[in-house]
Amino acid sequence: MYNVIAFQSGRNRSLIIYLILTAVVTCIVYLPALNNDFVTWDDNIYVYNNKMIRHVNLQLIQWAFSSFDASNWHPLTWLSHAVDYAVWKLHPAGHHLTSILLHCINALLVTLLTFRLIETLPREDNRSYSLTGEQKIILGVTAGVFFGIHPLHVESVAWISERKDVLSTFFFLLSILFYLRYCSRTTGETPSLFLNKYYLASFFSFVLGLLSKPMIVTLPLILIVLDWYPLKRFDRLKGAAKLLVEKIPFFVCSFASIIVTVIAQRQAISDFEVHPLSSRIANAFKSFSVYLQKMVWPADLMPFYPYQTQGNLFSLEYILPVLLFSGITICCIILWKKKNQNFWLACWIYYLITLLPVIGIVQIGRQEMADRYMYLPSIGPCMLLGVFASMLYALLIRRNAIIKLLTGIAVIAIIALLSSQTVAYIGIWKDGISLWNHEINRLQKKADRFFYQESLEVPFFNRGVAHEENGNFEQAIRDYTTVLAINAKSRKSLHRRGLTYSKMNMNEEAVQDYNAALQLAPDDAELYYLRANSYVKLGNYQKALDDYSMAIHLGRDTRSHYYMMRGLVFKLMGKHPESHADLKRAKILEQSEQ
Repeated sequence: MYNVIAFQSGRNRSLIIYLILTAVVTCIVYLPALNNDFVTWDDNIYVYNNKMIRHVNLQLIQWAFSSFDASNWHPLTWLSHAVDYAVWKLHPAGHHLTSILLHCINALLVTLLTFRLIETLPREDNRSYSLTGEQKIILGVTAGVFFGIHPLHVESVAWISERKDVLSTFFFLLSILFYLRYCSRTTGETPSLFLNKYYLASFFSFVLGLLSKPMIVTLPLILIVLDWYPLKRFDRLKGAAKLLVEKIPFFVCSFASIIVTVIAQRQAISDFEVHPLSSRIANAFKSFSVYLQKMVWPADLMPFYPYQTQGNLFSLEYILPVLLFSGITICCIILWKKKNQNFWLACWIYYLITLLPVIGIVQIGRQEMADRYMYLPSIGPCMLLGVFASMLYALLIRRNAIIKLLTGIAVIAIIALLSSQTVAYIGIWKDGISLWNHEINRLQKKADRFFYQESLEVPFFNRGVAHEENGNFEQAIRDYTTVLAINAKSRKSLHRRGLTYSKMNMNEEAVQDYNAALQLAPDDAELYYLRANSYVKLGNYQKALDDYSMAIHLGRDTRSHYYMMRGLVFKLMGKHPESHADLKRAKILEQSEQ
């Protein structure tokens, strides 16, 4: 790691101070997240109901690399949650601490990367930009601090299930930093790749990033952009072929990751009949613009942005983003062609490329966009903000002390404002009730712009789960009933409402919900098991026995408690040989599951 940080020998100490400053500021802003609980949005799948992460052993590793749970393949993320569980068990503060520390390191690395890119600027660019030492400091620290404290990143950091964001970005940044070190050692010809420690470090960092989240599949393209600017290796190495050969291992891993991701998410990929290509393209342009808007003015942030299934594609809502996209692109090209200023175009290309995997052409899930999708792409705009800050400083150094003081106060005010927004939004992620109350309130204000079914089904269901887990069963029933009024075929709402009725000892109502859910999913073993439990409480042992047998028959990996409960029912019915056989089988399965 030291080799990545190292600059010219006389400046290491001051550089480390700036890096630590960035990390400390970020950490202070995110400390309130330590008071947050788990939320009812994938945290159950990833952590508190996930039995696979309870033991760090060979079985965990095998599962992590073969599992498509949560419609994702990210074995390193699973392993990180397992390590957290080994240290913290189910104390959420410990899990939050890991995500916060990773984010602080990422903010530090953004600062470091900015400094490294400044150092690699060609001499003619250094002269044209005339960056003084103070300007370089302002540029680097501004980029890192704003990346660290920006409210748009709260979802990636304060949501434990989004560990994959901070973890994959950590390896993404490391990979680029190692690549820059590798390139600084390249003179004239490309050296033997697999004998170069920096090249290997860059490649393996990329692989670890892909094992954390496939979002970083675009890294090979980003490296090519860096080769163009600021490294200008196309000129120095006399042709693009050698540069492309360097990237072959990276592209191979990217394509492999894409294939695995498509397989993992095949059930979540939306059909073109649901979301036509025309609406996807229009939404992509809109998302490019809205993300930039939220970088500048991070208001109205939500955990879930429902896909707008209504809307005129020729309205200003869609036309203006296309015009903005075209205008920015044209301006960047003009600056590149006419002014020989490549920086703007390079940043714009970075932003577009890193957003491509999640821009919605391949629509995953029901969201239109997500704050977490900007975690990686926002690095470019943060660096641009650093450039503006350094340019402002250059304009002010000739001004009087009062103007400098007022400018300093304005900068501090902006940082304080962003920090306060971040802290406030962290509070919204405190628990499932707080989070989904916020979502419901926001969406109800916009109800006329969305299909009611599309917008409120998700938050009401998740709030119902939160109420259920908190023991507030009556409120949970109301929320599940609201979802079923929106979508009568919501199988998971019937499932959860039936389970809640069962907890309230309202077993006849529970059986009715399980019956309705089984009509929608007749091969769901867990539903048969739950209905059998309700039949037992109602004293209908024969129906319970039939359902337990069906659950055992359908169970992909027959669970020990299926046999355990059927064995107990056999015992209640006086069928002791059958009971003994099932209880023995349950014990064997339980030992194998541990």
